[in-house]
Amino acid sequence: MHSQWQQFLETQSATIENGVLACFTEPKQELQGCDQQAIMTDLSFYGIIKISGDDAQTFLQGQFSNDVKLVTPELAQISSYNSPKGRAFATFILFQTGEDYFVQLPREILEPTLKRLSMFVMRSAVKLEDISDQLVCLGLSGDSVEAIIDLPSKEAYTCKTDHGKTIIRVPGQQSRFIVLTDVKSAITLWNDLNVSVKPVGSACWQRLNILAGIPEVLSNTRESFVPQMLNLQIVGGISFTKGCYPGQEVVARMHYLGKLKKRMYLASLQQDSAPQAGDKIILKDSEQSVGEVVNAIQNGQKGYDLLLVLQIANEEDKLFLQGKAEQALQLKSLPYKIEQLTKNN
Repeated sequence: MHSQWQQFLETQSATIENGVLACFTEPKQELQGCDQQAIMTDLSFYGIIKISGDDAQTFLQGQFSNDVKLVTPELAQISSYNSPKGRAFATFILFQTGEDYFVQLPREILEPTLKRLSMFVMRSAVKLEDISDQLVCLGLSGDSVEAIIDLPSKEAYTCKTDHGKTIIRVPGQQSRFIVLTDVKSAITLWNDLNVSVKPVGSACWQRLNILAGIPEVLSNTRESFVPQMLNLQIVGGISFTKGCYPGQEVVARMHYLGKLKKRMYLASLQQDSAPQAGDKIILKDSEQSVGEVVNAIQNGQKGYDLLLVLQIANEEDKLFLQGKAEQALQLKSLPYKIEQLTKNN
């Protein structure tokens, strides 16, 4: 987190833990109401990779699962970076400002992702930089934020840059925006919003991502899932016409010839201990894994909201976290349609 920005947040009664905005009041109360009211938070748990140079678009087109040629200063996209075996090494938002591209992804996987990308630059006119602490990243949610932000299009991942401030609309039950800017502008925006928008801890944003069905690959789940298992083909994170990239053959074979046996589900769980990304899902009275936790966060109601990848054949069974068989997982409806996933997709 930018030191000047952290100092400002602390003057606003923020609790900062390990560079992450933990809370302003009581974490459970903030989490419980975050999907029903206008909120704002700091998103320093994300990092930013800047990709610049004459060959930037061509380079990224050969690395990512989505069609980079469709990214413009007015349209961002969700995408993935995969291993040669077609397993997601990272999921992220890709956006453009001027001639430069930017990848926003969880900080805990930024360094290995940047290192892996750097291996393939070779003689290309491409420069990769970690600029995470040069910008402030805010998350805003709530329909009342709409008029303040003034981003006319309602389509997810539309964006604009104006006076050094980049705004990206992201999916959610309410209007949601990511704002990236300098410290001075971030402080001005925060003070303007503080009259009508509730400041909350950054875990609230993670909960909203889970409720929106947007997965984030973390350290414990790198190379665990083919992108289709994370529903990326449904949320617009895969192009099947763009050409080659790492893992493209595996992803394309699944699309044209395969039968998807696993997909991502939204679930809730009533228990005291926190589920972790990578925790195994089992059937009752069995230690055989039928799924894996992708993301989990406390919901403020003595439980947790989760995204998990599960064998489709087991979606009607009673499911438990491995080692935590006292409470069953409750599957819930995702906010987007799941169609024909058990057929050749």
